[in-house]
Amino acid sequence: MLQVKDIPNAEIMQKFAARYPQTDIKSVITFLNLLRVGSDLTYGLNSYLAEYDLLQGRWWVLLLLMREDNLSSTPSAWQKKQVYHGPP
Repeated sequence: MLQVKDIPNAEIMQKFAARYPQTDIKSVITFLNLLRVGSDLTYGLNSYLAEYDLLQGRWWVLLLLMREDNLSSTPSAWQKKQVYHGPP
């Protein structure tokens, strides 16, 4: 999650590029913008869930339980099915 309110502008990124010339500034700016969008989405989801006295973890548990025919499971069963190891 992005912890700063404003991401660096082009002027600041040019200073960064001058100091670290090997840096792909376009990629850094793209990454920072994507991080900002992800943070905004997380904030929005958390705000929405708070209206129902839910935290994101509890919400995920509810969603995972809805996958099960009998609405129950065990942590070890989830662990086998749900561990995400990143892109293939």
